[in-house]
Amino acid sequence: WCGDVPLRRLYPNLFEKESEPFVVVANRMIGNYSDRIWNWRWSSNLTDTEMVEVETLQHLLFDVSISDGLEDKWSWIPEQMEKFSVKSSYVTLSSSRNSVDLNPSVLAALNELWVTNIPSKVSIFGWRLLLGKLPTKAALAHRGRSGNSCNYNYSNWCTNPLDCLSSI
Repeated sequence: WCGDVPLRRLYPNLFEKESEPFVVVANRMIGNYSDRIWNWRWSSNLTDTEMVEVETLQHLLFDVSISDGLEDKWSWIPEQMEKFSVKSSYVTLSSSRNSVDLNPSVLAALNELWVTNIPSKVSIFGWRLLLGKLPTKAALAHRGRSGNSCNYNYSNWCTNPLDCLSSI
């Protein structure tokens, strides 16, 4: 990684030609800033365009400092302490999604759903039902997932989950 993008996405042609695709960059680098030597191992000869990409990559990595003995670590950028928390992920996801106006009765049912003492899979089923996100045959067909790949015998009479529930 360099910044927010993995090197394999920045330089896909070089990634394909690297003899060890998941090698650590530090293993291809000998020395430090002023006396750095690159020890690339390509599976085949590079084209002129790829040679330019190598120069660009090396320029990008010029100021990168590799410290021996330090392991990589994960950090969660949205949180100031760089530690993951459910709250920070909720805030991040909430701020990035489009809000949907829900019917007040559906919203009340959703709020009530999470404070009842029922198994979580029942809560999730109810949540998906209220939001119209159950994988019914019609919903799957709408998403291009129609077909009978699992050899289930779907009945044709139920395409709306609310109709099905009211008929039970």
